Amino acid sequence: MHMSETKNPFSLLKNKIFSKLPKRSITSRTRKMYKQDVVLNLQPNELVEVLSEDEIRSTLDSNGKLKGLVFMPEMKKYCGKRFKVYKRLEKILLETTGEMRNIKNTVLLEGAICDGSAHFGCDRSCFCFWRESWLRRLQAKKRALNAKTKRTYIQNDISY
Repeated sequence: MHMSETKNPFSLLKNKIFSKLPKRSITSRTRKMYKQDVVLNLQPNELVEVLSEDEIRSTLDSNGKLKGLVFMPEMKKYCGKRFKVYKRLEKILLETTGEMRNIKNTVLLEGAICDGSAHFGCDRSCFCFWRESWLRRLQAKKRALNAKTKRTYIQNDISY
């Protein structure tokens, strides 16, 4: 086998990942959503809900990405679930090139870890990167608890 006939292992991995995503063309709705990046300005400890898989897919381009960030198959199991924001991402190191890259409107969620199932059983347990466009903030609202005693106790309560 000649060198030109061998496939790059990263190409094989990319093909395996994207072969599981449905093939779709970019519609005008998708183009509109792709251009409009949702900015929630999420902060650590805020509660969020991951959108449904269909809602997330509607934001993706034909390569399964939003603004260059792929929605990985391992992330599907987190759709519809609630998490705390662990931290915002501002910069990441691209391991393949060593380039430091700025990243916007992206967060890490507590407990949302890649299990490696679509990456040949990788055991690194990396955080999944979540675009704010794929999340819904769960609003905190204040409520009085003990109205009988006329004391007002305020507690943060999450509305779902």
